[in-house]
Amino acid sequence: MKLKQRRYIEGDATHINQLYRRITKIDRSMEKFEWEWLNTWNGQGDMALLFEEGENGQEVLVAQYSLIPVPLSFFGRQVLAGKTENCMCNPDYRKKNIYISHEKESFEQAKERFSVFYTTAGRVSNWAIAKIRGKMGYTPLDSWSSYFFCLKRQSLMVFILSQLKKDTFSSTILRICVSIASYLFTFYGKLRLLLLNNGMAGEVQLENSAIIDKVVNLWEKNKSSYGVTIDRNRRYLKWRLLENPNYQYQFLTITKRGVLKGYIVFFIDKNNILHIEDVLVDKKSRKELGKLIKDLLYWAVSKNLSGIHCKILSGNGFLGRSLLKRGFINLRMYAFHEKISKTKKQFLVYLPPFFLNDERVKVRSNWYITNLASEGRE
Repeated sequence: MKLKQRRYIEGDATHINQLYRRITKIDRSMEKFEWEWLNTWNGQGDMALLFEEGENGQEVLVAQYSLIPVPLSFFGRQVLAGKTENCMCNPDYRKKNIYISHEKESFEQAKERFSVFYTTAGRVSNWAIAKIRGKMGYTPLDSWSSYFFCLKRQSLMVFILSQLKKDTFSSTILRICVSIASYLFTFYGKLRLLLLNNGMAGEVQLENSAIIDKVVNLWEKNKSSYGVTIDRNRRYLKWRLLENPNYQYQFLTITKRGVLKGYIVFFIDKNNILHIEDVLVDKKSRKELGKLIKDLLYWAVSKNLSGIHCKILSGNGFLGRSLLKRGFINLRMYAFHEKISKTKKQFLVYLPPFFLNDERVKVRSNWYITNLASEGRE
């Protein structure tokens, strides 16, 4: 078997999308591929490919190790991070122990471009990838929490069932448990809605360049207060939110004398569920954050939405506690069905020594990670 490793070149997209479709069952368009990998805010994403050369000169894609460039802010200091995404091995070659050596070699090469790396792990790979990257120096930092406000019972049932392993219980018992939980959480949500005052302090608007400029100005004034988080610079936000072909984002904003004081950016999925992508408020004001969440609930009810979902790191107590206070349920607290959700950490980071020497970086509550740190697609 003759293997050849190289970085992405023109024409490789066909090989990548074919393997991606085979593994994920998703038929990704060229527009979405080019946005995610070729035309990012920081140039082309890092794609290390491994091919087998056939006797007739044809190439077969064996493995891909790839990183999306993401700007992170460490207490106001910007660092270029690489987020692992679409790392995959051709099913025909998985028993030949090829992928691990390919990732390790590619990872060392990627250090020339990226200072920090982060990844998510879980049951999709049966935690194998977490073990591999742990040996490469990654540290398991935290786990994800899913906060949900249920406006319609069916929406919560669909959401929970999509997160569960189907073999945990028999399907009948599973659906009964989820149905009971959905009824209880929906009833709880309706009680909390009774406490809402009529009217909104803020306004909702579609994504546009003007609001991005205001977000950047708000971020620049507050970046040192948010610990380790996404650096909300103009280039990244324009690429991640305005140019994203996967979703149409909307902003809920609160202003004072024409100056932005806080925002929630979100999208609505095909099941009529609102997903919070990012939240930021001036001076980390809990009062302004509470206003935003209240306004979002009021707006969601007025639009007859089914539910509101917010995915953040569990250590993000500033946002998490505010969501709970407004009636959201932390579904991770009720994940009795899944051992990994409470015993293993899905968010892993690789930090260079000069960051590891900073004790603040080791504190989970200093990582303000919202879904803005994700790849921005389904």
